[in-house]
Amino acid sequence: MKKKENIVVLHRSEENPILQPNPGHPWESKAVFNPGVCQIGGDAHLFYRAMSDDDTSVIGYALTRDGVHIHDRLPDPVYVPREAFEKKLKSGTGSGCEDPRLTRIGDTMYMCYTAYDGVHPPRIALTSILIDDMLAKRWNWSKPRLISPPGVDDKDAAIFPEKINGKYAVLHRIGISIWIDFVDDLTFKPKQLLGGRILMNPRTGSSHSQKIGICGPPMKTADGWLLLYHGISRRKDRHYDVRAALLDLNDPTRVLARTSYPIFEPETPYERNGLVANVVFPCGSAVINGTLYVYYGGADKVVGVACVELEQLSELLRSESIRQPYIDIPKQKSRRETKQPNHEVRPWGEYTVLDRGDGFQVKRITIHPGQEISYQFHHHRSEHWTIVSGKARIDINDHLEEKKSEDMISIPSGVKHRIKNIGDADLIFIEVQNGTNIDEGDVERLSDDYGRIGH
Repeated sequence: MKKKENIVVLHRSEENPILQPNPGHPWESKAVFNPGVCQIGGDAHLFYRAMSDDDTSVIGYALTRDGVHIHDRLPDPVYVPREAFEKKLKSGTGSGCEDPRLTRIGDTMYMCYTAYDGVHPPRIALTSILIDDMLAKRWNWSKPRLISPPGVDDKDAAIFPEKINGKYAVLHRIGISIWIDFVDDLTFKPKQLLGGRILMNPRTGSSHSQKIGICGPPMKTADGWLLLYHGISRRKDRHYDVRAALLDLNDPTRVLARTSYPIFEPETPYERNGLVANVVFPCGSAVINGTLYVYYGGADKVVGVACVELEQLSELLRSESIRQPYIDIPKQKSRRETKQPNHEVRPWGEYTVLDRGDGFQVKRITIHPGQEISYQFHHHRSEHWTIVSGKARIDINDHLEEKKSEDMISIPSGVKHRIKNIGDADLIFIEVQNGTNIDEGDVERLSDDYGRIGH
């Protein structure tokens, strides 16, 4: 663990990189990175992505008993492309089995990975192996199945380690956001594909990410499901960083907290220089003697490990949840979130006042597909809207514009306006009302605090 000025961050091992390409093995001669992890007792079994000179990705295996030093590494890949959807269709392109994420449920280890043939959009594949076979190094993997829709760039998938309310929960990434879906079983028959809803969007602001995706599967703690996730910075270098979130144990669609700053960023030469510069990309972690070991790819070239005391990271998330006003709203009746009289349920959706004070009022508004709401003149009040998710058509004094997720709209006082949902899913936006124009940074902050976290 490393702390600077009371900021909790991951501390990279002095032994890094703990895995490097092996020129003596053609299958892993170009790069080894992005390892998934299955923890059995105090042992961390690493299933890492390996790349050959022709950019074909396979999965290799290594074992660490102390979290840092490698005690076993196999000379051959343990998982290779077997199906047409992951075999190279075009020379000169990447292909194969990428970025494994592992979940143990009972006597079985499930592996989600990105399947790519070099031509079609990547999809999520799922396979499994018995724990006994894995420990004995009998690589009897089940036949892989595609579990994400065709034609959709869907990656970064992992399964929760236990059922929640009788269903399996699966996280994945579509577009710029982390999604969550619930399924009755993990057989994924031919027409059973992942969908679900957005769990987390990127926050707004130059210090936050333009795209986010999970690191590894969530870890159960006393406070909730601990989820590490990566983001691609909005800064010029587009670096990858790592942040943490906490999900409700009984309802993981409810985000309890998110760290307000990155807990890990690329700093060293092996993280800044490689096949892709400025990347730290974890796909799994393990807890050994109270320390969280996070295994990551550095610059898409090597494997490193970084650590933090689990309790200190949990304490950080608890402090974030105290500051963020949406926390525990259903458990308390306060001015923070109250349904307004005569506005609890409307044909177009839901209208919820989130906060009042300092001369402003913040609302979260949901509009169902095809529905619209209209506003008359507000002579003494401006409004600022931030689209959280969905597609909207905005009519301001008969001037039409189309807006989508992440867009902000300012409505000056003295104009008539209306908003219509023109998408296929619920349109959700945050409305900030004020008697005078407020700073755009304040609008962004309020939209972030009230609309983009867990909704």
